[in-house]
Amino acid sequence: MDNLTPWKTIKIGFLLGIGFIIPSLFVNVAVIGFSFGAVSSSFEDFETEIDYDDDESYFYSYDNDYTDAVDIGEYRSQMQGVQLLIQGAMTNNADVELNSVEIEAELFDANGVFVYECSDYINVKLAPDQTENYQIKCGCSKNGLPEYDSIKLRVTRASSY
Repeated sequence: MDNLTPWKTIKIGFLLGIGFIIPSLFVNVAVIGFSFGAVSSSFEDFETEIDYDDDESYFYSYDNDYTDAVDIGEYRSQMQGVQLLIQGAMTNNADVELNSVEIEAELFDANGVFVYECSDYINVKLAPDQTENYQIKCGCSKNGLPEYDSIKLRVTRASSY
């Protein structure tokens, strides 16, 4: 047997590796090609065109903004520890059921300068002309709120889906 030098060993290893890689690549290409062909032909059966122009429920559900249709009315606020609780009742004045309403509370100091903001989603099915109670928590249990004098509430999002 020949005397194997490091370069001869590397050359034999390289040729042996190439000998395994080339057939492996052919097998992979054949398997992947077959798989994509089978998958793409199965999707041809499911091709449909969706025309949202005629689907009125699509437009009513996603394109209309119902923020002006929600009346948040009177509310009361109280401190609970270092958190501010704002409680009240909202009424759906829209002609559709609402599924999610976001109410935002902005806090202002005595000079009318904005000092803090918080909001909360009320996830409830709210039928037309239905009234539902809500509660918003401002602040966290570790940090208190800045000094404030007044609160302004508004509906920032009302969705029907």
